[in-house]
Amino acid sequence: MARLSLLLCLGLAFLALIANTPAMAAPQVGEGAPALVVNELNGSVFNLAQSRGQVAVINVWATWCVPCRAEMLMLNNFYKHFHPQGLELLGLSVDSTHDEKVVRRVMKQFQYPAALLKHASKNGFGPPRIVPMTYVFDKQGVLRAQLWAGGMPVTLQNLESVVKPLLADSGKK
Repeated sequence: MARLSLLLCLGLAFLALIANTPAMAAPQVGEGAPALVVNELNGSVFNLAQSRGQVAVINVWATWCVPCRAEMLMLNNFYKHFHPQGLELLGLSVDSTHDEKVVRRVMKQFQYPAALLKHASKNGFGPPRIVPMTYVFDKQGVLRAQLWAGGMPVTLQNLESVVKPLLADSGKK
């Protein structure tokens, strides 16, 4: 099962790479946040542009992705601890809309909000290159880190080293 999940993750990454166009390229570290407006599973609307003044973390995941699911408890604990300090976290599922029930069932275990990428009315991220992928935006909306297994993975140490200084930043430049 783990091997199948890894193959699916790699397959999605390959398809995303060949289908990715410059106009829909994922943001790069140092760039401003792309547009993202999406209906959350709870009915709220998440608008990344309205997250200015807070540190925003977008975790792109899928129910069938074993590495994605392995990160979620850590992300949830991190969110619970740092949300009162100004951390926003959105789990952005790349599952198809017909799998929404499965996504909802998985997310019942966690406190951070989630949405289906397919429900986005604005998506400047384009198709995901790979899952899981976690984007960390500072209070000014600038991408400060991308966390993924092939680079800097999502670990408690990496989250703390990237996010804590951003939370402490007054945002005045």
